Amino acid sequence: MRRTIRRWLLGAAILLAAHGSADAVDPISVTVYPRVAMALRDVMLSVRVEPDERNRWLTWEVDGPSYYRNSTRQVNGASSPRMWQFVVKDLTEGDYVVRAVISRDNESQSIAEMTFAVVSAKPPSK
Repeated sequence: MRRTIRRWLLGAAILLAAHGSADAVDPISVTVYPRVAMALRDVMLSVRVEPDERNRWLTWEVDGPSYYRNSTRQVNGASSPRMWQFVVKDLTEGDYVVRAVISRDNESQSIAEMTFAVVSAKPPSK
């Protein structure tokens, strides 16, 4: 179990490093590891939030063919963590959308979204 978590954290760090940009920084971004998962396995969501004194709420959701999950966490401005990680378990086959929203005290929001797929764990029939 520890080895799996370490691999996920390393994978998430690599994805975040590859996603980085020298240009303007997005207020929020989301990555999924792995981008293509096997059915009934876990998927790691990583949400990066740029520090901002106006940040108040972080909401994330996963939406798929027969699955929906969301969660909201309170964010305490610029002193809150930049990285939030969540594990989604036992997903069935299909295409999924993950969204992350940071809501601010002035009622503005920033949204990040990406897709990922879950494929059958069974080998194809001959």
